[in-house]
Amino acid sequence: MEDASSMSYVAPNGEKVPIDDVERAARLAESGTRDRKEYLGILMTLAYRCFEMGMYAGAQGYFEKIFDLTDSVNAKAFCLLSIGQVKEQQEDYESALSWYRKGLSMTPGSDREIRYFLHNNLGYCLNRFERHAEAMRYCLAAIEIIPRRFNAYKNLGVALEGLGEYTEAVKSYINASLLNPEDPRSLRHVDSLLASHPKVREEIPDLDRHLADCRKAAAEISWQ
Repeated sequence: MEDASSMSYVAPNGEKVPIDDVERAARLAESGTRDRKEYLGILMTLAYRCFEMGMYAGAQGYFEKIFDLTDSVNAKAFCLLSIGQVKEQQEDYESALSWYRKGLSMTPGSDREIRYFLHNNLGYCLNRFERHAEAMRYCLAAIEIIPRRFNAYKNLGVALEGLGEYTEAVKSYINASLLNPEDPRSLRHVDSLLASHPKVREEIPDLDRHLADCRKAAAEISWQ
């Protein structure tokens, strides 16, 4: 389907168009298949490919087209989540917030993954604007949806730190680090916070042991 070297979509009839030419590629894909599910799958593949290649306008175009074509509420919410992520990559956090809020309005029901990331990503973007009290609420909602993911704990830590709740922020960063030792950002947040507010050490029993556990887990991951 794809010619990676020229970043083109190759239709079944051999016709080739640039991967980010959404309208032409979509028409070719539609003419080459009679199955709606297969057609939507091709559009989704093209959306991901554009996203990976940094062709953000193309990625957004495909997600918008899928949104219009699908009848699935979860699929629609996923498209809105994905467009928000596109906007994040473009550092347009105001637009990202808007798309994530639209996603939440779709009430995707039982799909926890979509609901989790809509809440978590909203919290992340709100932190970017130092709207920490709002961010905290969305991060806590994400944690309630899926308690064992690290992202929302990290973003909750940022919100708490912004609100001056330094002890609770460190605890949240530690939770994030233990849940995902591969990601060093949470420990960096801890180190930075403790450098600025050393008295926090006195408020968390066995803090050094907890940090040692985090660093040990990270070291074990790096050797695998």
